[in-house]
Amino acid sequence: MVKKHTLDDRLVRELHGNKIYDLRAQIAAGKEVQDIVQAPGFTAFRVDDKHVITLLQQLVSPSIRRLKDWIIKKSLDEQLSHLTRQLARDENRLADLLSGENQRQ
Repeated sequence: MVKKHTLDDRLVRELHGNKIYDLRAQIAAGKEVQDIVQAPGFTAFRVDDKHVITLLQQLVSPSIRRLKDWIIKKSLDEQLSHLTRQLARDENRLADLLSGENQRQ
């Protein structure tokens, strides 16, 4: 009964809460990018599309220079493969964190 009030347990809960929030934001960005890619007429990511750049910054790199290099140098198939793997990895990590929290309570 006392364990949930210890500093260690409270710190773990706080850190998991921040990770969960961040992962949910990344997953939402990933799903929005998927919707953009699946829209009719999509052919490639463009470095001048500010909304897509903002989403990709959360998923690929916060650095604009690295992100633009990623867009220019990688093929669309490589980009989509990377984003798909990352989305699956984030969803698995979120599920692990949530199941860990449920087990503690």
